[in-house]
Amino acid sequence: MADTSLRIVAPEDCKDILLWRNDPATRQMSLSSDVINEEEHFKWFSNMLLDEDHCAIIGETKAKKFGVVFFREQSGDVLVSINLAPEFRGKGLSSRLLSKSIQWYLRSRREIKYFTAKIKDGNHGSIRIFTQNGFELVSKIDQLFTYRLTVRTMENLRNVYN
Repeated sequence: MADTSLRIVAPEDCKDILLWRNDPATRQMSLSSDVINEEEHFKWFSNMLLDEDHCAIIGETKAKKFGVVFFREQSGDVLVSINLAPEFRGKGLSSRLLSKSIQWYLRSRREIKYFTAKIKDGNHGSIRIFTQNGFELVSKIDQLFTYRLTVRTMENLRNVYN
């Protein structure tokens, strides 16, 4: 990702992540379309920062935050999701942000077997970026698709964005 960098989410990112989360397009594609209030978000965000099984990575370009990738580990499986700032959507950043974030995550945690993404039916952008990164559809229940990436598959994709 030319002119971009990754870093662990920090307390000062809380409000930006809430703004991105409450964006109407994000809410439409989210598993929960409710508006999140500031107090509820702050509590969730504070707990996430303290939870060793939860990690979030911010993507930046020219010192401007453009997206976040969330990871939540559960018994060797990692639930992963991504959200971009509205003004950065459609610029080709999301797939590479996801790829680089997964690679970063794997360097810090070696016991991972799978990455799993739960995507709402109709969220074609997320389906595209996750499949570009080697995720495969493993189930569809009602309006929820589950995609999975095995770590072995990710090893084969490492050269795609390097």
